[in-house]
Amino acid sequence: KAEHFPTQRHRWNTNEEIAAILICFERHLDWQSKEVKIRPKSGSMLLYSRKKVRYRRDGYCWKKRKDGKTTREDHMKLKVQGTECIYGCYVHSAILPTFHRRCYWLLQNPDIVLVHYLNVPYPDDNKMVSPSLALCADKKQWTKEELVSQLKPMFYSEEEAEVKNELEISTAETVESIVSQLLERQRSARTAAICKQLE
Repeated sequence: KAEHFPTQRHRWNTNEEIAAILICFERHLDWQSKEVKIRPKSGSMLLYSRKKVRYRRDGYCWKKRKDGKTTREDHMKLKVQGTECIYGCYVHSAILPTFHRRCYWLLQNPDIVLVHYLNVPYPDDNKMVSPSLALCADKKQWTKEELVSQLKPMFYSEEEAEVKNELEISTAETVESIVSQLLERQRSARTAAICKQLE
C-alpha cells in the first residue's frame, strides 16, 4: 500500500506500484488534482477524477487515428499477482515519438485515473530520434513558439539544483535543434505542395 504519492517518476511504474497508488487513493484525497494540468513535464504523475476532470485535454498534440479526427489510443488490461485488475490506456506524441502519456484505472473503481507522462529515449543513444510533424487535424502550420511550447516540457523535469543549469542548456539546445528540423520539413512540404499545384 502506498503511503505517499510520488508526483515525479522517471521510469514507468510497475503494475504493483500502480495498483498501490489507486487502491490507497480514497485515504489520501489530497493526492487528487482538481484541474487538468496543461503540458505536464516528463516524469509527472497526476491523479484525477475521470468524472470531474477532462484530463485528456492536456495541451499536447497526440498521434491521431487514420481518420485524423480522434487520438490513437492503445488499450490494455494489466495483471497484479495473475489477476487482471488495471485498465491501461497509452498514447504517443505526434511530434516526438519517445514521449508518451499512460493512463491507468482500477477495473473495479474506474472513476480515479493515474496519468503518467514520460519521455523514454531509445536505449541506443547514437540512434537520434527523428521527430515527425504528424499534424493535428485542426493544425495546418506550426509556428516556432507552438513547437517550443509542445517540446520543452517533454524534456524538462524537476531535477536537483546543481544539475539543473547544465541540463537546461543542453535541453534548450535539443529543443531548438528539433524545432529547426520540424520547421524545415514543414517548409519543404509546403514548397513541394505549391510546386505540385503549379504543374
